[in-house]
Amino acid sequence: MLTDTFTYNGVPTNGKIIRLQNTFLSTKESDTSGRQAVLFPNPAEDVVQIGMKELPLRFEVYTQTGQLVLKGNFERGSHRFDVQQLQKGGYMVKIFTDTGSVTRKMIKK
Repeated sequence: MLTDTFTYNGVPTNGKIIRLQNTFLSTKESDTSGRQAVLFPNPAEDVVQIGMKELPLRFEVYTQTGQLVLKGNFERGSHRFDVQQLQKGGYMVKIFTDTGSVTRKMIKK
């Protein structure tokens, strides 16, 4: 049983489980890293291509709840990965380069 008190949007939960509304599919993304990266097509069915100036080295795909569901390394000269095995829905894709990482939203249709 959950007995700790947390706050959500400044309102105490008093140890109760609360339901959070999902705002994942917003079209606005904020990126303070200065890295530009585009996932296309988005929404995707089969394969996602990454467009960015830096060389992408590897990627991780997370569900909306933060579960890692797919990861891999990019082959030299290839900036794509297969998403056929993913369930329909919203995901976060974290792309790693030599100088850091950037995260983008992706929809699997």
